[in-house]
Amino acid sequence: MMRIGMVAQSMSRANGGVSEAMHRFCEAIADRGEGHALHIFAAEDAYSREDSRRFDGLATVHLAKAYGVRRFPVAPRLAGLMEAADLDVLHVHGIWAAHGWSALRWHRRTGKPVVIAPHGMVEPWILKRSPRLKHWVSRLFQDDLFRRAATVHVLTDNEGRDVRALYPQARLDEVPNLVPPAPPHDGQHPGWWADSHAGRKIFLFFGRIHRKKGVEELVQAWRRLAAARSGWRDEALLVFCGWVDDFPEFEALVAEAQSETGSVLYAGPQYGADKWRSFAAADYMLLPSKSEGLPLAILESWSGGVPTIMTQECNLPLGFSTGAAICCDVSPDGIASALAQAADEGPERHAERAAASRRLIAGTYSSERVGRTLLAMYEGTL
Repeated sequence: MMRIGMVAQSMSRANGGVSEAMHRFCEAIADRGEGHALHIFAAEDAYSREDSRRFDGLATVHLAKAYGVRRFPVAPRLAGLMEAADLDVLHVHGIWAAHGWSALRWHRRTGKPVVIAPHGMVEPWILKRSPRLKHWVSRLFQDDLFRRAATVHVLTDNEGRDVRALYPQARLDEVPNLVPPAPPHDGQHPGWWADSHAGRKIFLFFGRIHRKKGVEELVQAWRRLAAARSGWRDEALLVFCGWVDDFPEFEALVAEAQSETGSVLYAGPQYGADKWRSFAAADYMLLPSKSEGLPLAILESWSGGVPTIMTQECNLPLGFSTGAAICCDVSPDGIASALAQAADEGPERHAERAAASRRLIAGTYSSERVGRTLLAMYEGTL
């Protein structure tokens, strides 16, 4: 039995896909039934007390008070909490934040192994953002943490290449995100549904609403299609489900597009049953992103049998080769072309894509496979 720690800057919804992936990894380990003790460490935030309940029965959650600016909170007690938990191995989720400093302090005190999971945060697009902050984080603690790491947990081959570009000597272990089967559809519509949506093709954007996700280009593409195709207002609907991150103009952008096209809706964040009802209502999931690690929203859509329109930057080439996804680039013209292709595909082709989506999740991202591979990675560090 191992005592496994996982640390992130936030373990709540504020950390988006990183916190969700961490929760899923705990589920995969627990599903093995081998009695490993799991501990989660994070700085407190507005949602952490509420969201920590998701880990009940899976892991012990340790929260430390955070200080400093909103974009770089520091929780000085994190290292002490990790030391008191008597861990065998520590798994660091996400980089460029102060929890990496806490992980380095813990490692220096205990000499025990650290595993780092960048979660897509070494992609070239990300590296160009806030370069001065990243420079000082690297100098102060992150470069040392990577040098000392027993291994780096990458989600995809592409992420491995990005890590090696920064840290050529790093040892790598590839373990994908876990995607459980979608729950059976309960037959109900999501809260945003209206009778006027019946008969339309529903294109769903689900997740964090940020400029890097290609949201502005997607809205431009939609407006171009609405202008070019008669009847688009009645043929299709674009629905945004998610929380807005550092994009204050987003709701005005949607309102303007809705006024012009009559076919754009912002439904807000969707959780629990409404999340899966939103997927069940959709014909296609959209992610024309400029930078991703391994996007859980796409994997969840495939789990529910919803094919996707996505960029190469989503790092899921199996989606294209199996027919679960249609490829687009990050330009409005490229997105518009992919949307038109999806709109014109008949029900038989759509059913083929839906079946390919479910097969892909069942074969590659199962709890059994992810749990087994995670534990082998940890054991290899001891």
